[in-house]
Amino acid sequence: MSTQVQMRLLTLASVLAGMLATPGCERTTVGDASAGVLKPGQRPPNIVFIVVDTLRADRLGPYGSRDGLCPFADSLAAEGVTFEQCVSAAPWTLPSVASLFTSYYPSVHKTTQYVSPTAQNVQNIRNTQGFVSVLPDEEFTTLAEALGRIGYECAGVSANRFVSAKFGFAQGFDYFYDKFEGDHVPGDEVHAQVAAWLEQRTGEQPFFLYVHYMDVHGPYNAKAEYMAPLLSRVEARSDKRALTPQEFGGIKKYLNVPPPDDSDPGRFERLKGYWDYWAARYDAGVVQVDHWLGALRDALRAKGLWDEAYVVFLSDHGEELCEHGTWDHGYTLHSPETHVPLILRWPGMLPAGKRVAGVVRSIDIMPTLFEQMRVPATGNLQGASLLPHIQGQHNLPPIIALSESLKGLPVRAHQAIVRGEWKLLRREQVLRGPDGRRTGEVRVERLLYNTTSDPLEQHNVAAAHADLVRELERLLDQSNAANDVLKPNVQVKVTAGPDLRGLGYVGGAPDDEEQPATAPSSASSPAASEAGGGP
Repeated sequence: MSTQVQMRLLTLASVLAGMLATPGCERTTVGDASAGVLKPGQRPPNIVFIVVDTLRADRLGPYGSRDGLCPFADSLAAEGVTFEQCVSAAPWTLPSVASLFTSYYPSVHKTTQYVSPTAQNVQNIRNTQGFVSVLPDEEFTTLAEALGRIGYECAGVSANRFVSAKFGFAQGFDYFYDKFEGDHVPGDEVHAQVAAWLEQRTGEQPFFLYVHYMDVHGPYNAKAEYMAPLLSRVEARSDKRALTPQEFGGIKKYLNVPPPDDSDPGRFERLKGYWDYWAARYDAGVVQVDHWLGALRDALRAKGLWDEAYVVFLSDHGEELCEHGTWDHGYTLHSPETHVPLILRWPGMLPAGKRVAGVVRSIDIMPTLFEQMRVPATGNLQGASLLPHIQGQHNLPPIIALSESLKGLPVRAHQAIVRGEWKLLRREQVLRGPDGRRTGEVRVERLLYNTTSDPLEQHNVAAAHADLVRELERLLDQSNAANDVLKPNVQVKVTAGPDLRGLGYVGGAPDDEEQPATAPSSASSPAASEAGGGP
């Protein structure tokens, strides 16, 4: 065993010993099997932290889907704890993963800016790649840094161009691979890099492995073996829902092209006017990533590293499939974008098959791991450990969840706050004159939804619950005031960003997006009069 490994293991042992000797550290629990906290003398588990980019919760069996798209999630839920209402801190990757890594909201860590290439905003950047905020180093201790300090070997493989070393996300990692080519990286390439890392590691330290997949992300181009069966099924259906011209016009240009691997090149023209076609293309990405999730499990199991591993499975955000007029993410805070799956699995330490119904947050994952692994405190984290909720402790105060930071807008231009079954969206709308130009006036809109009876947030009931709107808005203002003073001196650097036009990252704020795609012709699409209701 190398001297470096010995020193790191000794550090881990001494930290655990000190934590275990601290009075009042133990928690009253339902029982040893559900306590979920590292025990004296117990070897820390390997932690496998899986993020499937753009994955909607409702595409998975544990969240009500009966389509069988992701058996991996089904089996993981049977072995672990499923959180039914996990709220992401942001509806797109850069701020969302920064919150995962730091347990702070976007308005605190301020890693929220992506200005994409336009003639106006990149005059001083020769490569016309726009620019991106970098996760600050001095002010925050990342999850990997904290685990590394107690002896974990930390490795990351990220297929998302934002989650890269260039933008500060490799802090604390001993190994971080982000050198993929192309806009859309399939799971086989991610798996190859994970497998290569597993082959070269010594296995002497517990490890923290972060894996970030992009198969589900637009432009919905899963390989034919995963997509063709779903598209054939759509074509055979007689109850396909036709898109209205307005709905079809909301499909961005980068999406509105045939998949390059489609075995039937004429199918695009036959089906592109139906909602079901686009949903099936999205779903094919879920099927594809399920294959590679299974491959990851098999690779770990072959090395004896799966059966006792602690697995964290979630998404950074979801995806709108025209529930609110868009086919994308990052432009609204509605539930298709902010309700994300979260499953925690640690055999023998977390209860198998348990479901937690209340609201939790993506920022709660880091402090949960800290309590379970007995990691010393790294500051006043905004998240809170979920162990009391897993253990079924009574009379716990409800968790209040905040989502913010839309693409191209000030971080608080749109915000959402969730308490129990109620969700308030507060958003600023820039008014325009008859000529379409901005007037400079801003209108604040408040939308209220009951997420239990209306999970896709189709019915604004603010007018019927004025008192509740005021109460939730007061809580939102209190959250903002607290965030303002938490880390007021954070300075965020900005650097040239990646060219993400192949993934639809073009334009600035939603008002400045590219022109919508051309509507389908009558020869290739059903008549508008046939269009039905919402999906």
